[in-house]
Amino acid sequence: MTTTAFIRTELLSLLPQKTRIRENTRSYSPPPTDLRSIIDSISPELSRYDAEISRLRAELKILEEDRLELETFHDECNSLLSFIRRLPPEILSHIFAQHDLASTPILDDAQPPQPPLPTAFLRLAHGPLMVVSQVCTRWHDIVLGTPVLWESVDLESILWDTSDRITAKMMGILEEVLTRGRKTSLFIAIRTERGTPLHSPSLELLAKHAERWEWMSITGYSLDLTGLSAARGNMPRLTSLALYGDFTAEAVSTFTDAPRLESGEFAFTPGPWNVLHHLPLSQIRSLVFWEPLGTAAVFGNSAFPCLSLLSHLAAPVDFALRLTPTNFHSIWELTPPIPHTTSNISSLLIELLQRFPPHLIGVTVAKILDSLTLPAIKQIEFEAEQYSVPWPRHEFLALGKRSGFSTQLQALHLWDVVITQSELIECLGELPVLERLALSDFAADIVSDAPEHLLITDDLLVALEDRSIVPRLANLGLQGLLKFDNELLLKLILLRLDLLGDGQFDVELYWLKGCFREFEKDIEGRISQLKRCQFFFGPADDEIIGDPA
Repeated sequence: MTTTAFIRTELLSLLPQKTRIRENTRSYSPPPTDLRSIIDSISPELSRYDAEISRLRAELKILEEDRLELETFHDECNSLLSFIRRLPPEILSHIFAQHDLASTPILDDAQPPQPPLPTAFLRLAHGPLMVVSQVCTRWHDIVLGTPVLWESVDLESILWDTSDRITAKMMGILEEVLTRGRKTSLFIAIRTERGTPLHSPSLELLAKHAERWEWMSITGYSLDLTGLSAARGNMPRLTSLALYGDFTAEAVSTFTDAPRLESGEFAFTPGPWNVLHHLPLSQIRSLVFWEPLGTAAVFGNSAFPCLSLLSHLAAPVDFALRLTPTNFHSIWELTPPIPHTTSNISSLLIELLQRFPPHLIGVTVAKILDSLTLPAIKQIEFEAEQYSVPWPRHEFLALGKRSGFSTQLQALHLWDVVITQSELIECLGELPVLERLALSDFAADIVSDAPEHLLITDDLLVALEDRSIVPRLANLGLQGLLKFDNELLLKLILLRLDLLGDGQFDVELYWLKGCFREFEKDIEGRISQLKRCQFFFGPADDEIIGDPA
């Protein structure tokens, strides 16, 4: 398309007269005699300019549209060469799996017990995966054609306790998820609100895929697992089981014939722990019990009936006992003694959750230690939330003599424990094969008026220089207020390295909130140059040192 070049008007030469015109306006002087002819000559030029501007705008719009089409085509061509198109399906499926986990909200302490209905559907349907599948045909095929992306099933009671229409929609989505998973393993979580029964049709549908179960968690009250009865004897992959609620022996017996079951976590209300005898306890390698303190006494049971099950464990087991307060914990001291139990568990964690009355903390831990003999124990750990545990020194030493700590115990984690230096040294003197030790200070608790507890001091570091105290110590975890001399810590590290010969001595040092301070540069430099010492210095977290191999 050819166009005649636009010629600018000669009238632009009149613009210098603007000054004269303005002066006439301000002074009310008579206008120039040629003003009318100037106006008449400008009007057609304005029209000519307007026409040219309209033409140029139309051309500019065409150019912009052409450019946009070219840019889109350019981007599409470039996308064919993009790196992500060259990623194999296996890598993309891993990325999609992480996106699904990161984008789907999960329950935690900050959320209500039951999520809103849209969130419950999002979890069940793997909503983030469906969003990813709409990017392109290839991603759609990968999402729907990768069974491992559909290995989790998350059911909330709001999905079957709202309306028949919602329940029907839930069943349709559940069946679709199970179909897309094909023969891959299943990780199933079912949660119900108090008073809401389980949904039998969904359980029956899950039971049809029992040969795929690898992890099962069911939470609720007075739950009826009849819907899972068809799964009995058909759980070849099930390795982990978690039951939280009031389950009958018949319900637990559903999982009797699970040849690979090795991990269990259980919380019962009001505490019929004897029903767990229906599980293959001889296979268990990891066991967690949640015990509501005082509940057993209300129902006429002995204290901590769950501990009696430990004697039925055949192989070394990592065992955790998590104690929770209840409305009945005030009568705990009136309960009869805990029946004595001998068990070959390999590790013991006693964790007190939330806040107990202070006078119950020490006596509870003491009674538990007094009731056990642990001839195969390798690790013992104490933890607490919001307060510290008074150290049951006499009961610990007695347990050590009964269980043979002098030849067995390799790790001791005194986390949130009030213990004096003399008590600690006395106990360590009975642990010649100890390899890992974790100790902690804790700041004063404004809420409970608990005083500051300072254990990690110069005196303690000097005491640990004694070569006769835990001579095999190879890993020291310290979490505290950092009120010790860094020179003494360096000296301790050097002495321990010398004691271990060619062995390695690792130190993990964590500071509590507001207690950070720097190491002297020369000391930090000397520690970093030690070839047989890994030194970590950072903020406090949940874990201090690693578990024993």
